[in-house]
Amino acid sequence: MAGRGGSGGRAGSPAGAARAIAALSDPPHYTAGPNPSAAEFAARTNDHSNDHENDRASAKTKPRAYDRAPFASDVSEGRGDPLYNAHGYHTKIPPRAIVRYLVHYTRPGDLVYDGFCGSGMTGVAAQLCGAPDEELRAAVERERRAAGRDAPEWGERRAFLSDLSPAATFIADSFNRAVSEWQPAALAAECAAVESEVEAALGWMFETRHDARASGRIIHTLWSDVFACPACAGEIVYWHAAVDRAAGAIRARFACPSCSASLAKRDLVRAWDDVDDRALGRRVRLARVVPIEITYEANGRRFTKAPDAADRALLDRVRAFAPEPHPTAAIPDGDKSGDAFSAGIRHVHHLFTARNLAVLAALWSRLRPRGLGWLVTGIMQRASKQHQVAVSRVGGPRARDGGKTAGHRRGTLYIPSNQIEFNALELFRERARAVAKACGRRARRENVMIETCSAARSSLPDASVDYVFVDPPFGGNIQYSELNQVWEAWLGVTTRADDEAVINQTRKRDLAQYRLLMEACFKDFHRVLKPGRFMTLVFHSSSSAVWNALHEALLAAGFALADVRTLDKVIETHTQRTSAGAVQKDLVITAVRPRQIAAGRARAAALASGTVEEAWRFVQRRLRRLPLADDERQGFLLYDRMVAFHLRRGRTVPLGAPAFYAGLQARFRERGRRYFLPGQIE
Repeated sequence: MAGRGGSGGRAGSPAGAARAIAALSDPPHYTAGPNPSAAEFAARTNDHSNDHENDRASAKTKPRAYDRAPFASDVSEGRGDPLYNAHGYHTKIPPRAIVRYLVHYTRPGDLVYDGFCGSGMTGVAAQLCGAPDEELRAAVERERRAAGRDAPEWGERRAFLSDLSPAATFIADSFNRAVSEWQPAALAAECAAVESEVEAALGWMFETRHDARASGRIIHTLWSDVFACPACAGEIVYWHAAVDRAAGAIRARFACPSCSASLAKRDLVRAWDDVDDRALGRRVRLARVVPIEITYEANGRRFTKAPDAADRALLDRVRAFAPEPHPTAAIPDGDKSGDAFSAGIRHVHHLFTARNLAVLAALWSRLRPRGLGWLVTGIMQRASKQHQVAVSRVGGPRARDGGKTAGHRRGTLYIPSNQIEFNALELFRERARAVAKACGRRARRENVMIETCSAARSSLPDASVDYVFVDPPFGGNIQYSELNQVWEAWLGVTTRADDEAVINQTRKRDLAQYRLLMEACFKDFHRVLKPGRFMTLVFHSSSSAVWNALHEALLAAGFALADVRTLDKVIETHTQRTSAGAVQKDLVITAVRPRQIAAGRARAAALASGTVEEAWRFVQRRLRRLPLADDERQGFLLYDRMVAFHLRRGRTVPLGAPAFYAGLQARFRERGRRYFLPGQIE
């Protein structure tokens, strides 16, 4: 395969009108399709000529032979960086963690490629290498000394980013522009001006009466689903019937307030409202919800109250208000669509209350032309009906002032029965402050280029990349195209899901097809990577079948596995917190493109079969060697090590996470979430 790798015209490119695609693009830095400047970008010499330290010294030296060994260390990095938290994309790797891999595998000016770029953290990390803060610089240098490695070569790397989703590349471009172009004071002033304008037009939607002399500003409102009793057809407000505020919990069973029948939630019949949808020009049927409690500020203090007649009149006035133009795209059938359909939500604008939709539309119309539309997409999840409330023991929902809401369920379109409606203007003010803290880090935008297309058809030339860092889809864990459709409806450009490398029942995409798609992507990574160079692949799955499909795809593409480690992002996802069969850390797989391609192809033979007995013998040996107080005795870490053991040896993974955790309970002794051999307990 030669040249640009056969992008095939629009194959793998997003769907949308030419005008919308052009409006989304900012060539040559970012295109909402294959980037025609990719070959020119890749051909730029590694002149190391920017102003960062040791760049000029590096430019004077002759190119050295590439002699890196695999990065053989586990990495732990939290998500506290304000730039990382500036947007709630579904999955992100902290850029400060990626910096560790970049300074190990590359030199300043080298070309790094991420074909599943998501929100663009690899590009941010490439820029941070040229402008590390003192904490990051000290941490990396300390870690390298402890591992017996040379001091890092600081200086920007060049990053080429690609993703199938236009929402992802739009966010990635915005993140990388924040690093290189926006200055904190200018950004803060721009956002403040827009906020003031929207506040003047729509602030009345968030007013509530405090007392006879003063009004308050609504911070958030608690809403609850309404059901009907199957025994008497009486109305049941779920919050009032099911929430035990004294215990801070949801009751598994509760009494009907009309007939006292003992009920569980699964017994209830949903109540519906037929409402006029002005945007669609017809009536729609939506699940009935009612406001329960308002949290507001007045006279510099925060209060809660039950909605009164004036509050209900305000909501009627809001529903009659005509907001600025906004998307009304239908939500297509999908593996996650049923989560929204169960509440009657079949169009993207139904995911928001009337007043938050009005605020988002007003912010979007003002910020998108300024290049700041991503700040609006960044608050959409928290501003939607997906945000569920945690019940506190002291009464009332736990909100931003006194604790935490339960957040929205990442990876779903789930609409909870108890929802928090945040004031979207407050969310925007908070997000703008966070971004202003993170931007302006003396980087150069021309060192990052982005395209939107399939990872199997990159626009990069053959053997042009010095290092690949990717975080691909984990089987069927996250349905990116289904979740991104909310953001993409606002952009007017959508993902072509036929090229998406996921397992999806609705689209009849099974494990075998997923493996073939991943193999095609890995083959293109192999094509663009220079011989003898490395690819780092971050992955996790609770399914042994998905692990084996990934392993087979890597070998079939011509890669050789060199090492397997862990990456700890510190904060757990909702699935990791709540699922007994979930995995808590990502594995970091190091693969290399062999210098002799034929040798690499020879390794693509069928994997040897791993056995259950061998897996448990490995666990026994590991428990025998580990210190008794070592955290590595925790179940999810033992699972990670078991998977890594089989990957390193070219064998299939014989156990998925649920079976592995059940086997730990049956075969070993547990104390304090750690596992021991029988004799070790005494």
